[in-house]
Order: sequence, then structure tokens, then C-alpha cells
Amino acid sequence: MKKSKKIIIIIMLVICLISIFILLSLLKGEEQSEEAREELELEQDISNLTDNAFIEVDSYNIYYSVDNILNQYIGYLKNINGDEQFDWERLGISEEEAISAIKEEGTKSIYSALDEQYIESCNISENNIIAIAEELKQNGNYDENINYSLRIEEMYMAEISTDIVIVLVNANINDKDFNWIVKLDLQNSTYSMFGQEYIDEYNYSKDMDISNIDISTNSIENNEYNLFTYMDVTTDYIVTQYFSDFKDRMLNDTEYSYELINEEYREKKYGNYNNYENYVNNNYYEIQAASISKYLVNNYENYTEYVCVDQNGKYYIFREENMLKYNVILDTYTIDLQDFKDKYYAGDEQVKVGMNIEKIIEAVNTKDYSYVYNKMDETFRNNNFGSIESFEEYIRNNFYEYNEVEYTSFTNEGDTYIYTIEIKNAKDEGADIKNCTIIMKLLEDSNFVMSFNMG
Repeated sequence: MKKSKKIIIIIMLVICLISIFILLSLLKGEEQSEEAREELELEQDISNLTDNAFIEVDSYNIYYSVDNILNQYIGYLKNINGDEQFDWERLGISEEEAISAIKEEGTKSIYSALDEQYIESCNISENNIIAIAEELKQNGNYDENINYSLRIEEMYMAEISTDIVIVLVNANINDKDFNWIVKLDLQNSTYSMFGQEYIDEYNYSKDMDISNIDISTNSIENNEYNLFTYMDVTTDYIVTQYFSDFKDRMLNDTEYSYELINEEYREKKYGNYNNYENYVNNNYYEIQAASISKYLVNNYENYTEYVCVDQNGKYYIFREENMLKYNVILDTYTIDLQDFKDKYYAGDEQVKVGMNIEKIIEAVNTKDYSYVYNKMDETFRNNNFGSIESFEEYIRNNFYEYNEVEYTSFTNEGDTYIYTIEIKNAKDEGADIKNCTIIMKLLEDSNFVMSFNMG
């Protein structure tokens, strides 16, 4: 009896071991199948990458080299159209002769930069160039400079040989679609261009297969009209380009510049386009004269931030997600920047009050009186001003156009903090120093309410 029990137990153990072995084999098979699927998917991804002709341009050097070529092309279009100002007397020839010469030179300059393959396959003549130019014509009298607004929407590139790169550009000029292929000869610093007709005829797109590219890999000979400078882009250059580009948009393409404003900031600061347009119009000449005084760069996980300050202490903050996409913030107080948050929440009460005072002074300097008005304690505000118009008049009479602050003493009474400061004229070191006492309560997050005494 005992022997039969032992046999039964042994049989059961054997069955369990066999079951475990089968289960492990099945699991291992599933793992191997999953690995095989992953390897196949990876191979397909690699194959797709290999077959795909174009990749998004991620080189500042390529991007700005092509950007300069396109802006030169636009300059020639303006010459053809009479949308560039010329001083006839300085040229020493009659107006009629000068106009004829300028149009001829502009047309020749563009035609000489077109690729021979494009000219032959699409039957391009100088008349085609003149027709394209006339679609953009505005003034046409050579008596003023007209802005042609170039917007590059997408830029993709493909290396078709060691020294030859082709760049597919999706863009528009003055809201008209203008797409190009720009062929760059990196060895000779020459280029050639293919127009929309060629792109349409041969179905060039960012998603095309590399085997469908039929652009010659031959080098491009220098004909004096097709030279370009390969950019060696520095941070200084990037900052200058963003600053100049956005300024130009504000003054000449205001609606588009509004779209470039950071969405959260735009809603809090302006609310609608009309308010933004009024801001630009009221500060037109100041914006026109603005130049970068200093800047710093902050690198975050999802974007790079270029914080620029002009000669009057006004901010232009560019958040770059990639080379073709940035948004702009025009002060440091309407919404809290990441750098502000890091310093504010790490600081003690004195630091926090001081940082809030910096916000107030910046708002005064930018004439954003409503921001300061709404930060004041309600009872203090009603007893002393009653209306924002009254407050604006007070600021104009008691503060400078551009103010800077020196902090002198800090005390507190419970949760009320008192900071004594000196207000100086940022544009005149010899001007009188004004004393001011700021009384502030810190609220949740970085909110606060304040009152103040002058003298």
C-alpha cells in the first residue's frame, strides 16, 4: 500500500514537471515571437528611414544659408516690380534708363540662379520670371521700399551626394504660396533653384522615396549670380535673427506677429487682436528703434528660451521649439517664466517681495498701468485713485519714463512686508532720487496685493 502511494506521488511530480516545462517553453516561444516582431518592426523603420528622401532641416547653418538665398531672391523680385527705392540722380542716368536697367538686372539675376534642369524641363524664360514677380507687385514706382513678408513654413533636406544637398522649402511671400527646391553645392558655395512648376511636375514632397529623386548630382558652376555664403551660425546670430524678424513682423505684418505671441501670454496680456494692434501703433517708433542690449539663453527639456532686453529695458523673450517654430513673450510679469518660478519658490519672503516689486517697476516702464492698478489693495486703490485714469496721471507725475530700483530696507509686521526702495531715472544719473515704501501681502502661488507711499 505504501509502495503504491509512492508511485502515485512520483507520477504526480513527473506530470507537474512536464507541465512546468511545457509552460516555460510556451512563454519562451512567446518572448521569442515578440522579439522577432520587434526586430521586424525595427528593420521596417530603418528601411523607411533609408528610403525616405527628405529629413527636416535641423542645421542652423543650412537653414540660414537657404533663408539668405530666398531673401536675395525677394530683393530681385522687388527690383523687377519697382518696390525698392532708388535715387535716380545718384545713378547719373535718366529715370527711364535706370528703370529699364534695374528690371533687366533683377530678371537676369534670378534667371542665372535657376537650375538648367528646371529651365529645360519646364520651358522657363525671363518672361516667366517677370510674370511671377508681377503677382507680388504693389507700389511699382521705385519711390519707396515695400516690405515683402517671407514666411518659411517647412524646410526639408536630402543629401544626394557628398557635396550636393537639395532643400525643399514650403513657404509664402505676402500670403501667396511660394515653394522651391534649392540645390546647394557645398564644395563650390554655389546654388541653383527649382520653382513650383518643377515640384508639381515631378511630385516632389517631403515624403517622396529617395529613388524618385532625379536631380543631377553634378557640381554647380559659378556664374557670379549663384554664389552663397555657407553660414556658421552662432547664438548671437540666432538671437539677432529672431529679434529682427519679430520686430519686422510687428511693424509690417502685425496680424502674423500676433499669431507668434505665446498663446497663454497673448490671452492674459491683450485678450484680442485689436488691443495688440493698438499697442504696436502706440509704440511704433519705439519698436522701430529697439535694439538688443543684452540677452541670456535658458535650455529646458522641450524648448530653448532666449531672453532679450532692449536699450530701454523692455523684454523680447523667444521660446524656440525648433528652427521653424518659436513663440514670443514681451514681458516677465504677465505670466511667470520658468526661471522666475525656480528663483521665486526657492527664495524667502524678502526675495519674493523683491521679485514682485521688479514686476511692478517693469509694468510701469512699459506703461502697463492696468497691471499695477489691479495689483493694488482694493481699499487703498479706491481711497487714493478711484479710477485707472487717475492712477495713470499720478504715475506720469511722480515716476520717470524709465525707472530703476535700489532696495534699502526690509521689515515685516506679521504677514505684511514692507520694503523701502529708491527710484532712479534710468536715463539720467543726475536726476533726483525718489523714495518709495512698498507694502505687500503674499498670496497663493506668486500672487500678491500691494500699496505704496512716496516720499
